[in-house]
Amino acid sequence: LSTMNEQNDMSKIKTQISGTVEDVFVKVGENTAPGMPAVRVIGTKNLKVVSNISEAYINSIKTGNKAIVEFLDLGKTFEGRVSFTGKNINPLSRSFTVEVAIPAGIDARPNMSATVKIIFNTVPSALAVPVNLVQTISNEKVLYVAENNGGQWIARKRLVEVGGIYANMAEIKNGLKPGDKVITVGYQGLNDGEAVSF
Repeated sequence: LSTMNEQNDMSKIKTQISGTVEDVFVKVGENTAPGMPAVRVIGTKNLKVVSNISEAYINSIKTGNKAIVEFLDLGKTFEGRVSFTGKNINPLSRSFTVEVAIPAGIDARPNMSATVKIIFNTVPSALAVPVNLVQTISNEKVLYVAENNGGQWIARKRLVEVGGIYANMAEIKNGLKPGDKVITVGYQGLNDGEAVSF
């Protein structure tokens, strides 16, 4: 009886995860074989966002880095942590895999698209300007600022050191200080000491 019950139990299809039956591939009375798919079960617990990152960031992105994930179709954004970073570089795309766990309460579905922003460097007191304002003149990075010279505003060329670039903004590490008036219009044709108005 015990043997029969064990064999009978093996005739039942079981899943190791709890979820929803999405597809049924077999029909009543149809013969099946080991390895032949019978149903597709979709689990909605322990979901994660998987992203491929350029190998240029292999030394910057680590497990535990803060990540901001946005599901545009859901209109939801959450902050998480990188839960996995791949060690293998894909030879075709020259990228590695990064995973971010999705917390409960986000109604995400498998195979949805998301935007992932990974924060691997933070500079709390950084000065930043639009990256297009930084010109390269004689292999030097230059910004033009307006200075008050006896009641008249003139353009002054500043040699700057550029740090990181993010979202079209460039970090200025040296050469600029808080309160400087950066010239944002007509800066391409300016010369040092030329009068400006605004």
